[in-house]
Amino acid sequence: GPLLQARASHGYVATPLSAVWATAPYLHNGSVPTLWHLMHPESRPARFEVRSMGRGSEVRRAGVAAGRVEDDAHLSLSRGEIVEHLRSGEEGVEQSFSFAQRPAGSGDYAIRIRVEGQEYAGETDLGHHFADPETGLGLRYGAATWIDAEGRRTAVEVRFEEGDLALVVPAEVLDRSAYPAVLDPAISPEFGMDSPVQVP
Repeated sequence: GPLLQARASHGYVATPLSAVWATAPYLHNGSVPTLWHLMHPESRPARFEVRSMGRGSEVRRAGVAAGRVEDDAHLSLSRGEIVEHLRSGEEGVEQSFSFAQRPAGSGDYAIRIRVEGQEYAGETDLGHHFADPETGLGLRYGAATWIDAEGRRTAVEVRFEEGDLALVVPAEVLDRSAYPAVLDPAISPEFGMDSPVQVP
């Protein structure tokens, strides 16, 4: 037969599909935990992705964070001037953001987070609701709390804009705070305690 010659193209090399059942999680970003969820995208668990952050007009894309496991076994993700922390709690994953010093610049500081895997179901007094359209089960992303080095606590607005959650710390709070400080949003599964949100 004809002689075939191979050459390096420096292109994308697909992952072999042999024993694919043993290579979870799936997709390029590891966002799908099982083969069942790969075949049923409507039932994939919620996934939070920090997309951008910054103060005033100095907003930058999050990019790839440098991760490490801390002494208490929680995951920290360095994102430049802030560090994202993910801890396993009794009610799921707990998320927070630490600020070693006052962010540079002027104006409000905003962190934008994309939520995937569940549909937005609306807002109530206790926060923003996301739900699995098949089961109606979901989670609530509630109000965030800013806590400075002197223990002063300030409620921080969480908005839902263009498919993203936006945590916005007012400029006056940033400027009067003692550092380090922590931004601590409240995330919890839905137990039916809040005013019901109807899922279409």
